[in-house]
Amino acid sequence: MEGETILGRRSLTFFTKKVPVFLLTLIVFLLPLFVSTGSGSIEIAKKTFLSLSVLVALIIWLVSRLIEGKFFVSRSVLWLSALGILLVTLISSVFSSAPTVSFMGVGHEIGTLFSLVIFIAAMFLFAEYFQTEKSFWAIIYALFSAAAVLFVLSFLHIFAGVNFFGSSSATANLLGKWNDL
Repeated sequence: MEGETILGRRSLTFFTKKVPVFLLTLIVFLLPLFVSTGSGSIEIAKKTFLSLSVLVALIIWLVSRLIEGKFFVSRSVLWLSALGILLVTLISSVFSSAPTVSFMGVGHEIGTLFSLVIFIAAMFLFAEYFQTEKSFWAIIYALFSAAAVLFVLSFLHIFAGVNFFGSSSATANLLGKWNDL
């Protein structure tokens, strides 16, 4: 019976500590590479992927805090600034002439309240889970690995004529627009 408790705690610790780190690292690696498989916009697909991933990581963080019984958030001027911006955006959205567009947007715009909440949640989660030098380098490796994959695919497309992007145009790319990165 005691072994089951220890095993249960180990798997719970793995789920609450390692899964969010893996998910956030995966965001950093896949977001530049993410391509919409449907007829939709790459921009909408990337923002949906980011939003869902951050929400899942945030839910896991909240569950782990409830299980541990400790709810600690570091006090920083940065968090006060982020909350101030969030409060101003909330007030602006409430008094907007088009509140629905201000809250959610039409197609995952960056300036909406929902997007701002997702970005601040991502900032919080990265600050919470990536506090050591080892975890910092994991993010850097993920980012440079994604850049290397983009370079190789673009190089093969431009110089070898290999088509990865669904278009035979030399200017077609995995990125979409440069703003989609």
